Amino acid sequence: MRISNANYNSSAKSFRMNQSMGKDSYSKNIQNQIANKQKELQNLAKAEDMSVEEKLKKKQEIEKEIADLTLQLRQHQIEQRNKQQQQKNSSKDDSLAASKSKQTAQKEGTGISQASMKAIISADSSMKQAQVQGSAATKLNGRAGVLEAEIKQDKAREVNTERKEAELSDIQDKIQTTVSSQMSTLSDAIETINEAASEERDSEKTEAKKTEQSKDSRTIEKDDSDDQLQTDNSKNTEKIATAAGNDEKVTTSQLINYTSVDILL
Repeated sequence: MRISNANYNSSAKSFRMNQSMGKDSYSKNIQNQIANKQKELQNLAKAEDMSVEEKLKKKQEIEKEIADLTLQLRQHQIEQRNKQQQQKNSSKDDSLAASKSKQTAQKEGTGISQASMKAIISADSSMKQAQVQGSAATKLNGRAGVLEAEIKQDKAREVNTERKEAELSDIQDKIQTTVSSQMSTLSDAIETINEAASEERDSEKTEAKKTEQSKDSRTIEKDDSDDQLQTDNSKNTEKIATAAGNDEKVTTSQLINYTSVDILL
């Protein structure tokens, strides 16, 4: 059974990470490990000093390592993003931000949202399934190795090997099917994590936009209130001035009336 480079390239693409996601040293370290494992996976098909069974076994090990590293990276990125969001919310001095920060803390609990937690659990389940598939492929590889050795010995003794060759062919087909299923399972696990991370980023952008709009609305309301207060104060001042003018007129008229009275002695 031949293992083509195309299979390795396809597998590497399924685990390719968005390098713009992680900026801290922990993320970069894991990304470098994933990149190295991907190169190792691609170069494995070119190894001429390894048998097909050895290549398959090594391939399974590398893919499992890539999946584990990718899961660790995604979980770390989700935790970091939620932590930054909580810090951002807690730094705001208005009541809405304080309420949102409290709700976010209650919702996320340990720093991971419900959606992200479900995605991680789902991915972990897929990883366990892939591990079972890998174990099955390893057992099949072992049986294939035994048959190959027996066929070689039987041919040397000129013993009929048709039955064993047919069994070997059947086992090799099963190995290929099992490995393909394992690759698909691992790919689904990574895709689940990626989709959860993407949805969470979109949700954060929406919440940030709503918060900004709410803040702008409160600013406008405050400005309108200040303008109304200033207008009311201006009207009150005018009323007081008018009232004072009327009092002055009345007093002058009274003085005039008093002056017009004649007193006879």
